[in-house]
Amino acid sequence: MRTNDTSLGPNGIIPLTANGRVVLSAGAYGTARLLFQSGIGPSDMLAIVQQNPTYAAWLPDASDFINLPVGMNVSDNPSINVRYIFVVSN
Repeated sequence: MRTNDTSLGPNGIIPLTANGRVVLSAGAYGTARLLFQSGIGPSDMLAIVQQNPTYAAWLPDASDFINLPVGMNVSDNPSINVRYIFVVSN
């Protein structure tokens, strides 16, 4: 497993055993991004990540991409309603 936290291992690489598992979580907004940058998600989104030189360097080979509908049919639901009241006085 590779991380950007170099305190966890040399160059951020943490060795796993053959049966090792990794659980990833980045919250409601960050998980889809984390998956895209790991090569998991819709092919059109992975193509966007491939075009970014910062993140493309860390992607697995395209043959290892996992095409899943990550983030499909998700919409933002803000919890703040804004009302404008205009008062005109002379």
